[in-house]
Amino acid sequence: MKDTILSPTYGSRAGENVPQFLIFLTASKSQDNVRDPAGALKTQGVVPFGVGVKDADPKQIAAISHNPSFAFNVKEFSQLSAVHQRLNNFVSLPNEQLEEILVQGKAKYVCSFSACAVSDLNTTDVRRDIVFLLDGSDESRNGLPAIREFIRRITDELDIDGEMIRVAVVQYSDNAVPHFLFTTHKTKKDVIYAVRSLRPKGGGSLNTGAALQYVRDHVFVPTSGNRHHMGVPQVLLVLTGRKSSDDVAGPAADLRRLGILTFAIGMKNAEEKELRKIAYSARFLFNLPSFGELLSIQSDILTFFQSKMEKEPPTVVVELDAAQRDIVFLLDGSEDTRDGFPAMCQFVENVVEKLTVNPNSDQVSVVQYSSDPQVYFHLNTYSAKQDVLNAIRSLRLKGGRPQNLGMALDYVRKNVFVTSSGSRRLDGVPQILIVLTGGRSQDDIRHPASSLKQENILSFTIGTKKADIIQLQTVAHMPSYTVSISEFEDLQNIQQTLVSFLNDIVFLIDASDQSRNFELMQNFIERVVKNLDFGSNKNQVAVVQYSREAAADFFLNTHLKKDDIIHNVRTLTKKGGGPLNTGAALQYVVNNTFDEATGSRHLEGVPQILILLNGGRSRDDIRGPAAELKRTGVIPISIGTVGSDTLELQTISHKPNYFFMINDSEDLPAVEESVLSLVKRIRDATANFYLNSYSTKADALNSIKLLQHKSGHQVSVVQFSSTPAVDFYLNTHTSRESLSNAIRNLKPKGGRPYYTGTALKFVKDNVFTQNAGSRHLDGAYQILIVVVGGRSRESVHGPASALQTMGVMTFAIGLTDNAEIQGIASQTDNQPDLSKRDIVFLVDGSDNTRNGFQAIRDFLYSVAGKLNVESAKDRISVIQFSNVAVANFYLNSFTKKEDVLNSIKGLNHKGGRPLNTGKALQFVKNNIFTASSGSRYKEKVPQILVLVSSGRSKDTIDEPLSALKDIGVQIFPVGTRLSDKRELQNISFDSSFTLAVSELNDLPLIQDFEFSKCILNNIIFSPVPVKTSKKDVVFLLDGTDGTRNGFPAMKDFVQRLVEKLNITANKDRVSVVQYSREPEVHFYLNTYERKQDIVDTVRGLRHKGGRPLNTGAALQYVRDNVFTPSSGSRRLDGVPQMLILLSGGRSFDNVYTPASSLKELGVQIFAIGTRSADSTELQRISKDPSSAVSVSEFTDLPNVQQQLLAAVEKDVVFLLDGSDGTRNGFPSMKDFVQRVVEKLNVIDDKDRVAVVQYSREPEVHFYLNTYERKQDVLDTVKGLTHKGGRPLNTGAALQYVRDNVFTPSSGSRRLDGVPQMLILLSGGRSFDNVYTPATSLRDLGVQIFTIGSRNADSTELQRISKDPSSAIAVSEFTDLPNVQQQLLVLAGFTTRPETPTVLGMLLRMPCSIREPEVHFYLNTYERKQDIVDTVRGLRHKGGRPLNTGAALQYVRDNVFTPSSGSRRLDGVPQMLILLSGGRSFDNVYTPASSLKELGVQIFAIGTRSADISEFTDLPNVQQQLLAAVESVAVPSKPETPTVLGMSVCFISAASI
Repeated sequence: MKDTILSPTYGSRAGENVPQFLIFLTASKSQDNVRDPAGALKTQGVVPFGVGVKDADPKQIAAISHNPSFAFNVKEFSQLSAVHQRLNNFVSLPNEQLEEILVQGKAKYVCSFSACAVSDLNTTDVRRDIVFLLDGSDESRNGLPAIREFIRRITDELDIDGEMIRVAVVQYSDNAVPHFLFTTHKTKKDVIYAVRSLRPKGGGSLNTGAALQYVRDHVFVPTSGNRHHMGVPQVLLVLTGRKSSDDVAGPAADLRRLGILTFAIGMKNAEEKELRKIAYSARFLFNLPSFGELLSIQSDILTFFQSKMEKEPPTVVVELDAAQRDIVFLLDGSEDTRDGFPAMCQFVENVVEKLTVNPNSDQVSVVQYSSDPQVYFHLNTYSAKQDVLNAIRSLRLKGGRPQNLGMALDYVRKNVFVTSSGSRRLDGVPQILIVLTGGRSQDDIRHPASSLKQENILSFTIGTKKADIIQLQTVAHMPSYTVSISEFEDLQNIQQTLVSFLNDIVFLIDASDQSRNFELMQNFIERVVKNLDFGSNKNQVAVVQYSREAAADFFLNTHLKKDDIIHNVRTLTKKGGGPLNTGAALQYVVNNTFDEATGSRHLEGVPQILILLNGGRSRDDIRGPAAELKRTGVIPISIGTVGSDTLELQTISHKPNYFFMINDSEDLPAVEESVLSLVKRIRDATANFYLNSYSTKADALNSIKLLQHKSGHQVSVVQFSSTPAVDFYLNTHTSRESLSNAIRNLKPKGGRPYYTGTALKFVKDNVFTQNAGSRHLDGAYQILIVVVGGRSRESVHGPASALQTMGVMTFAIGLTDNAEIQGIASQTDNQPDLSKRDIVFLVDGSDNTRNGFQAIRDFLYSVAGKLNVESAKDRISVIQFSNVAVANFYLNSFTKKEDVLNSIKGLNHKGGRPLNTGKALQFVKNNIFTASSGSRYKEKVPQILVLVSSGRSKDTIDEPLSALKDIGVQIFPVGTRLSDKRELQNISFDSSFTLAVSELNDLPLIQDFEFSKCILNNIIFSPVPVKTSKKDVVFLLDGTDGTRNGFPAMKDFVQRLVEKLNITANKDRVSVVQYSREPEVHFYLNTYERKQDIVDTVRGLRHKGGRPLNTGAALQYVRDNVFTPSSGSRRLDGVPQMLILLSGGRSFDNVYTPASSLKELGVQIFAIGTRSADSTELQRISKDPSSAVSVSEFTDLPNVQQQLLAAVEKDVVFLLDGSDGTRNGFPSMKDFVQRVVEKLNVIDDKDRVAVVQYSREPEVHFYLNTYERKQDVLDTVKGLTHKGGRPLNTGAALQYVRDNVFTPSSGSRRLDGVPQMLILLSGGRSFDNVYTPATSLRDLGVQIFTIGSRNADSTELQRISKDPSSAIAVSEFTDLPNVQQQLLVLAGFTTRPETPTVLGMLLRMPCSIREPEVHFYLNTYERKQDIVDTVRGLRHKGGRPLNTGAALQYVRDNVFTPSSGSRRLDGVPQMLILLSGGRSFDNVYTPASSLKELGVQIFAIGTRSADISEFTDLPNVQQQLLAAVESVAVPSKPETPTVLGMSVCFISAASI
C-alpha cells in the first residue's frame, strides 16, 4: 500500500496536503510482522484506522492504527455499523481539528466495541467530559430546582476554567434538546450562570432510550467539543423521575460499549430495574425517594470525578428473577452416549417445559458435539415453545468420536452466543450454557472455558461416571456448578428449575380469642401479597388460621391470581377459640398444606416458606412439629408480640434472623420489609438445580448457586441493654436509600443494666456470619463499632478476644471506664499493616524449566503489573533456584514499578540441577526476609512467598519451611504435573491455596483469576485465622501373635473412635500403624480425606502376626515416618499430634528413649494395655501416668473409649441451682466449679467451659466459646452472683442448655466428635418434668453428672444422670470438696492413681516460710557425702507467716521439673517429705492436689498441732517413714528390673 496505491503514481495527493486515510479491515490475526510496515506508513503521513472483526488480534489492530484511539474491535460483521459513525466523525473533521487530534494522538484509550471497559482508561488523566442528561417532562417540573442546585454544586467544585473539565447539559422528555454543549461555555462562571437559567422543557411522555441514543450520536462526538478520541474519560449522569416509555437497554449497551461511564440517578417514581440497565455498573446506580435527596449523593459523585476512576469492567446485569434468559444446551453426541441420548433429550425437553419461550422472555438453542460441533437451532430460530419442543423431539444422535469438548465450547462462544444468532448478551440478558457429557474430552478445554467465563456466560456441567470430574469443574462457572450422575437415565432425578423465582408461602395466623387486631394481620398479609408476582410458574399463597385446632381458609392451589388472593384475605373471618396449640397447627400445615395434593411444589424444588403470626405462648409442645417442619425443607419465619414466648418462636424459626418480635400487631408494617427481604433471599438462594438424590433440601440449596454480584459496604445495627436485639442484618439492606430509611426509623430499645459481653458474643455468633450477610470468607473487612453508655455488669474480655481472633476489628466509644473501652477495642499493636505487602517470587530456574521460562517470566510480569509499587505499598523480590538459589533483585532494590517490570523482562534462565527447594527456602529466610534486604516484617507488613516449581525437591524442606512459617511468611506454591502434590500442600500455608497447572505454558490461566483472587485478596484481608478444632491422630496397634484373638476388638475400637472424629483434609486426620517385630503402615495421615474410606480400610485390616513385641522400634518409626509433613502431619502448623497405643504385652526393646523423643516433638501419647502389658511401661510411654489406661481384655475397650476422648478434649457445661434454697451454699458451688476447672486444659482449644444458673428460668453466664483462657473462666466464676428466685424448674433448664448451649453457635463441638458433658448441681426437687429433656440431652450424646444436696431428690438425679453411678449425693454444698475426685474419675477427667514402681533415689532439701528458698536441686549433687555435708551446714531461715501452700506450689513448679533433675518423665518415683511446725496461713489443698496429680507421693510430718509433740521426737517416726518409702520400692512384678533410683524432696517449715 505504501509503495503503490498511496503513492503519487496511483493518485495520492499527499503532496497537495490532502489528508491520507487508510481504513484497514481484517477478521483474523496476521502471521507476519505488522508493526514496522505500519510505522513506515505513519512516517509518510498516512493516518491508518484499524478495524478488527471476529478473530482479529486487538494488539495488531492497535499497532496498525495511527494511535490506539483509531483502533476498533467488534465481534461480528453485523456490528460494523457502530464503527461507521465513529469513522465518519473522524474523516469529516476540518483539517485544523484533525491536525490537533493527530498531534495529540498518543491517547492511550482503545475502544473495543464488544467489551469497552474503564480498565483501558488513562487513569492518570485528570481531564473529564461530563454530560448531564435531565428529565424535563411535566411530571419532573417540581424537581427542577433541586436538579439545578445539584448541578451547580457539582460544577462549582470542578476545574472548568483550566479546560480540565468540560460540561454539557441536555434535557429530554419525548425528545432530547441540548441546553449547552462542551465548548459553549469555557469558564466556571458561565457554566453556573447557564445552569441557573435552566427552565423545564416540558412534555408528557418520557423517552429515556431515545435520549441516550441522542447523546451518543450528537454529544459524545468531536464536533460538539467532545474529547473521547483523545482518551479523555467520558461521564454521563442521567437524572430521571419515572419509568421510560421506550426501551433503554439497547442505547445503554451502546454507551457501555463506547466506554462511557453512565450514572443512573433515579428519583421519586423511577424504576430500579430500568436504572440497573442504564448504569455502567452497580456502583454507578442511585435510587432516591425524592428530588430533594440529590444533595445527599453530591459528595459520592464528586469523589468519583476527582478520583483516578478505578478500573472495573462494566456490569452485565444478571437478575436472578430476570424475565429473559438465553439458554444453550451443549449435548455430547458421540458414539459413547448412544444409549443415553434419549434420556438427554428428555431432560432438555423437561427444562424447556418450565420456561417461557418467546423473543421477549427465554430463548433456547441446542448444539451437539463429538469430534466437531453441530448447531441444531440457534437462539433466534424459534420464537414459540412448541416449536422448540418439536425440534428437541426430532433430535437424532450425531455420532462420531473422539469427544472434543474444547472445540465445542469455542464454537458456541463464537457462533451461538453472538448477536447474529439471537444472543442478547450486550443487552444484559443472562447467558446460560448447560453441558451434558458422557466422557473425557480429548482436546484442551481450559482456554475455551476461560473465554466463556470472561464473557460472563454462566456454565453448568452435568456428567456421567465416565466423564472427567476435573474437566467438568473447569468448564463450570465454579466447581459447585457441576453435577455428577451415574448414567444419563439418572437425569430424571434432576428437577430442572434453572432460574427459579417461585415460592410456596403459607401464612399461619393466631386467630385465638386472646389474639387482638385480626384486621391488622389481614392488612399485613395483603401488603406482602401485593409485593409478590402471581401466575403460571410464579408464587403461590395459602392462609391457615388456628387456635385449639387449625383450619385452612384456602390452599396453595386454590387461587392463582393476585386479585383473587387479596379479595379472599380481605374477607377472612376470625376463627376464635382457645387454648392456643401452636404445635398442633404446625403439624397441620406439614400434613395438609405443604402437600402436593393441595398445591405444594416441593418436589419441583420450589422453596416452601411458612410465615407464622403469633400472639401468645403455646399450650402444647412445639419442638417435635417444628423439627419435622424443617426436616421436610420448610423455611419458617416467625413474628411474635409481647404475649409470645421468645424461646418458643426462636425454636420454630429457620434461623435467629428469621424471628421478629413486635410490641403489638400495629407494628406489623415495621417488619414487612424485612419479611419480604427474607422471602426474596430464600428465592434467590434457590435459583439452582434441585437434586432428588440429595439427603435434604438444605444440601440441594447449596449445590449450584447462581452468581450474585456483591460489592461495596454492608451495614448492620444491633441495640443492647440487658439483652441484644438486631435492628437489621448485614444483608437486610442492599441500597443506600433503604439503609438510610432504616437508620432514620430506629427506636431506642430501652432497658438496663448493660451486659456488653453478652452483646459482643451475640454479634459474633449471629451477625458476623455468612447467613447474616458477612463476607469474611470473600476477604471483606469485618468492622464492629461499639457505642456504650455505661459500665458492663459482666466481663467483656473473653467475647472481645473471640471477635479479634475471628478477624473482626473493633472500635469502642463510650461513657464507661477507660479500661473497659480498651478491653473491648481491638489491640492494634498486633494488627498487620494490610495496606502494604512484601512479595518474594521464588522460581524454579533449573534445567527442567528451560523451555517454560518465558512463561514464568510472563507470569511474573503480569502479576507484578497488578501490584502497587509506585507508592511504596508493595515491594517485590525475585529469586531463582536450582541446586543453589540466586537473588535477581531484593525487596528494596527498586521503588518504581517500571524498574521492577524491566528487570523481570530482562531475567535470564539460571539453569543447573538438581532442584533443592529446601536450600532455596532457607536462602530466602536468611537473606531475603530480612530488614537489610527490605523486608518490613517488623512493621507488621504481610510477608508473602510465591513458589513456582516444576518438580519434587531433592532435599528436605521441613526445617526451612518451619522457620519461614515461624516468622509469619505466607507461602503460595504453584506447581506443574511433575510436582509432588503432597509436597506443595505441605509447603502451602493453607492446602486450599495450592495452585497447579499442567505445563508452565499454562501459567496465564491462573494469573488473572486464581492468583489475584486467592493470594492478593483472601490472604491479605484475613489477618487473623479463625481457629478450628483439628488434630492428627495415629493409632499404633500391637499385631503380635499374642493379640490375634483380640484384634477384632481393637479394630472395632479404632472404628468407633474414628466415627467420633470430623474427618476432612482441614479438620481431623488419621493414620493406622500395626507392629510386632517391625512396624507396618496401613495408611498415612494424608492418605484419606473421607471418614468412610478410613472406616472401610480399618474394617479390612488383617492381623500382622509375628514376635517379639518391639514397642520401642515402633514408637521410633512413627516419629520418623508418620509424624512428618510429607506424611500429612500438621505439627508445624500447630495442629495437636496424638498417638494412641494399644498394647497386649511387655516390649522386648527400650521404649523410654523413643517415647521421650515423641514427647519432645509435642506428641501426646495415650497408652491402653491389657493385663498382659506392663502398666509401668505404659505410664512411662504416656504423656503422663493418667493417660495410661488398663483393661482386662481388648474386648473391654469400649469401657475406656469415652475416657480417652475426654482426655483429648471436652466441652463441659456447669448447670447451677441458683434458687432461693441454695443462697448459703452458692459460694461452695462456685469454689467447686473453680477447682474442677483448674483440672481442665482450657487452652489451645482443648477443653471448653460454659456456666448456666437457673431457678424459675435459666440464665447463661458464659458460653462454651466465650473464653479461651482458663484464667478468664476462673475470674468470671469467681465474680458470679446468686440468681435467686423460685420455683426450681430443672426440666426447663435442661431443655434450655440442650437447645441453646450444646449448639455449634455457642461453641459446642459435638458435631466434631468432642465429648459433651453436663455437671448439674441441685439443691432441691424440680417443680417441672425433668425426664423428657434429660432423655433428649442423652440422645444428643451429652453425658450428665449430677450432684445433689440432702434436699434434692436422689431418684430424680439418678434418672437425669447418664447412669445411677453418675449421681453423687452430699449433705451440704460445703462437702463438695469431698466428692471432687469421685466426679473427676467418673467424668474421665483423671484416672485413679496407681502406685508407681520405685526405680531410684536422689535427695533434695528446700526450706519454706512466707516464700520458699532452695538449698540445692535434685541434680546439684551426685554423691551422698556432698548432700550430708550441705544439710549439716544449713542455717535456719526465719520469718513469718507460714505459707505451706505457696511452698508446695513452688516445689511443683521449680523442683519436680526435668531442668532441676526430676526424672518423673522417665517413670522414676517422685516423693516429697514435708516437715511442718504449724498451721498454714494459705490454701494448701489446691497445690497439694496438683502435686499428687503429677504423681508425687507426699509424706507429711507435723509437731504438736499435728502428730508429734516436738521435732525432737522425729527419731520415733523415722522407721515408720522409711518403711513407707521402702514399700514404694517393692517391685510390682517379678520381671521388673532392679531399683535404679528415686527422687526425694524434703521441705521444711522454718517459721518462728
